[in-house]
Amino acid sequence: MNIHFANFWVLHLIWLAPLAGIAWHAIGRRRVARLDRFVSPAMRAKLAPPSSGARALAQNILVCAGLMLGLIAAARPQWGTREETVVQRGRDLMVVLDVSRSMLATDVHPNRLQRAKADIFDLVHDLKGDRVGLMAFRRRASVLCPLTTDYAYFLSALEGAGPWSAPRGETDMGDAILKALDAFGDHAGTHRAIVLVSDGEDLSGRGLEAAGKAAERGVAVFTVGLGNRNGAKIPDEAKTGSAMTYRGEEIMTRLDNENMLAIARATGGVYIPLEVTSTAVTTLGRLYNDHLRKVSARDMEESLMRRRIERFHLFLIPAVALFLAAAFLSRGRLAATSGARAPAAAALCLLALCGTSLAAEPTNTVPSPAAHPGTNTVSETAIPSARKAWRLYSLGRHSEAADAYLAAASAISGDSERLRYNAAVSLYRAGRHSEAAELFRALALRSPRMKAESFHGLGASLEAQSRPGKDADAAAIVSAAETLKQAADAFREGARLERKESSSALAAVAARIPEAEEAALIARLTERFQGAPPDAIASEMLAGQRAVAAAGAAAFTNVTPARITALEEAAAAQKATADLWIPLKAKLLDALAASAGDADTKKRAAQVAETIEITRDRMNTAAGQFRDMDPTALSSAAVCEGAVYAVWKAVASFAPLIMEDIRRQTNAIPSAAPGRPDTRRAEQAECLDLTGLFKQRFSEQVPEGGLPAQAPTDGADSTTNAPPLISAETRQKILELAAEAEAFQDSAVKALDESRADDTVRDLQARAYSTLIEILKLLPPQQQQQQSNEQKEEQQEKQDQQDSGPDRQEEEKQEEAREQQQEENQADKKPETPEDVKQMLQRALQREAEKEQERRSQNEHTPLSPHERDW
Repeated sequence: MNIHFANFWVLHLIWLAPLAGIAWHAIGRRRVARLDRFVSPAMRAKLAPPSSGARALAQNILVCAGLMLGLIAAARPQWGTREETVVQRGRDLMVVLDVSRSMLATDVHPNRLQRAKADIFDLVHDLKGDRVGLMAFRRRASVLCPLTTDYAYFLSALEGAGPWSAPRGETDMGDAILKALDAFGDHAGTHRAIVLVSDGEDLSGRGLEAAGKAAERGVAVFTVGLGNRNGAKIPDEAKTGSAMTYRGEEIMTRLDNENMLAIARATGGVYIPLEVTSTAVTTLGRLYNDHLRKVSARDMEESLMRRRIERFHLFLIPAVALFLAAAFLSRGRLAATSGARAPAAAALCLLALCGTSLAAEPTNTVPSPAAHPGTNTVSETAIPSARKAWRLYSLGRHSEAADAYLAAASAISGDSERLRYNAAVSLYRAGRHSEAAELFRALALRSPRMKAESFHGLGASLEAQSRPGKDADAAAIVSAAETLKQAADAFREGARLERKESSSALAAVAARIPEAEEAALIARLTERFQGAPPDAIASEMLAGQRAVAAAGAAAFTNVTPARITALEEAAAAQKATADLWIPLKAKLLDALAASAGDADTKKRAAQVAETIEITRDRMNTAAGQFRDMDPTALSSAAVCEGAVYAVWKAVASFAPLIMEDIRRQTNAIPSAAPGRPDTRRAEQAECLDLTGLFKQRFSEQVPEGGLPAQAPTDGADSTTNAPPLISAETRQKILELAAEAEAFQDSAVKALDESRADDTVRDLQARAYSTLIEILKLLPPQQQQQQSNEQKEEQQEKQDQQDSGPDRQEEEKQEEAREQQQEENQADKKPETPEDVKQMLQRALQREAEKEQERRSQNEHTPLSPHERDW
């Protein structure tokens, strides 16, 4: 047990307890000695009551023990953990900053833009968990910082904002508002708001129209006006001390209060004018506290946190009891009679010993009925039914009580929430959980006063329904898992409404969800593959794993964000493929159990089960690596493919084996090209092994007399002389062709070992491929149709490669050489030193600065029409 002390420093004071006991004992002895010197024993017996040394010693020990326990309680001991749901609530605020040249006017110190930045900094200082984003606009709007809770990043983007942050041209508030709505996503709502900081000059005139669209989506626009209505000149950056001119006249920019007020009113927001020449009392921090906080918050993030359980009360209660026991041993009024002291002290000591169990009584999470309604809350006609229901509930006749409560609720036309709630509790107690859940759900949606209690009752009712019986079918198990998730959602709502029982119940239900989901997954897969043979499941798994490897390799060549989406899909496919081990494992173990029951078979079954679980864990690890965009996922997926392939070979029938043989022989032919000696022999040797397995499985599964036709399933006459699927002659021909293909493949392997001419190897491989195709043609039609589209595509790809000529082969050689060089460089790479990391970061910062400078240059050199106004 791991014990943690929140105030560990208090433990250093424990030595004071025995020191105080020794000092107390010494002071008592000294007091008695002084009294003996001052008064004779005979006189002392008459003047003072007799003292007991044993009682004083016991009192001293009780006080010292109580002091030690009290200090331990003050240190706040903690052990064990519990899960608590932590919900972070907040708003989405998009700050839209005008960076046009008119914001450089100095009627606000030091200028409008710098003052706006200072006020936005003040706004961010008051944010509490809200997400905030930054957008700059002139002719068009540009997102400088997406919605985030990283306020340091937001302030860094704000610091770099200026006229260069957006394309130059006529100020367009409409585009800024529409771009802000797009930044929120498709689900804008009342928890989102736009803070528009500008001088109000909308040269495009589209701001009010865009505000109407914001109002339709429920997004309020809070406008902040900067500047003076009397107007100010715009400084000319090209000529120090001069003002900008348009058509020979100096430009005067004025705060447009009317436009800013109209935009705010159209969306239900507020307009804050800051038309002063110095620092104002009104700031954006006050705007947040006075107005933006009224924007409804939403749940931004929810997580389960493990917290240590406080155990201080286990020491505090005994400490208090020991102090009281010591007080009862005193010679004052608390002592009462001498005969009562010992029983009282013993009782308090007993209380100290059992204080742990009294303090640790568990909280009841089962819904409890509301108080019995009096005559002031129920109409005259409903009073008898309500009283009857209460009596029935008290007697344990819960089903009858539920009916009585519902009858009382239907007898009144006013407020019947409490009666219906009691009816739901009675239904829960009676085991009618489905009816109770429906009633609790209706109350949770319609009753604000009893919302927390109703959500808790709903969660308890759903949790009771989420326990399938022993003989439950797959549908019931899947439904139980979904019901358990709904119960967790209901308890979560109750916890948000500050009902303590819901928090503890949520932790318990959340701990059951992974097990329930696993059971539901097993039930679904078992039902899906109930009649499927093991080789069919293994074939599907192998195809899925190969698809995952191919998709992952393609995903890592994409760019973000396309890479993110592709890797998430690869991770999901990898997880689904790993889950196929569940039905395959069951069928393999059943087959082993049916074959024999000796000790060797049981040992082999245990080894198979262990190997399957290890491979499944590796596949789930690869899924996590794909999700984390870890390049090592490719190697993990390749290792998993090898494990799946080995299992597939062990269970595959002859038809899949011949198709896999053809597929690999197809890939082996172009592998005879120079430059790949490492894979040529391995691939050809695997083809040879597959052909041998095909011969073995075909001989075992097809008897010497051939394979007869299958019995008709459409009610036709079964006595009809249908031709056999595989005749004895066809069987013999297939075995001869298999031996011939095996000979060609063996010769190809030997030729590769002896490093013969590539033309010789390619000829042997081509002859083996043609022989395998002849075997496939002799198989029954249904076996031929199992040849997958993937194999046909690979054959076409092979043909395309052969038709591409020497140029294509030369390109492949160059590509392979580059990959090999990269691998060598990676292998020879030395561990990075701190200096290397520093240089790498400096280069990254330099590239970022160059990119930012390029973006600024593009914005500043955006072409303008001859009559377009750039301020």
